Amino acid sequence: MKQMTDNLLQNFQNSSKAITTGGNVDFDIDEDRIWVNGEGWHLIVYKDGTNVRYRNYGYQERIPKSQKATGKVPENKLEALGRKFIAQELAPYY
Repeated sequence: MKQMTDNLLQNFQNSSKAITTGGNVDFDIDEDRIWVNGEGWHLIVYKDGTNVRYRNYGYQERIPKSQKATGKVPENKLEALGRKFIAQELAPYY
């Protein structure tokens, strides 16, 4: 769990995209997960490192209202985007 957290923090540390782990961080650790709180974002890595959650509320707040999505993304497009992200960004971890 700690190794996965360190890998993710390092991998996205210098990113200027929506997924970033740059800046100052605070950690909260228990037996089930590690919470990492950054500047506008948070990351949770669960027990064995196979389940991760990430949110970047700071990035979402900077998107102009005219550019924000309205309605649902079609399931097939959402799946394609998820698979592309996994293949490009997370492949080294699985």
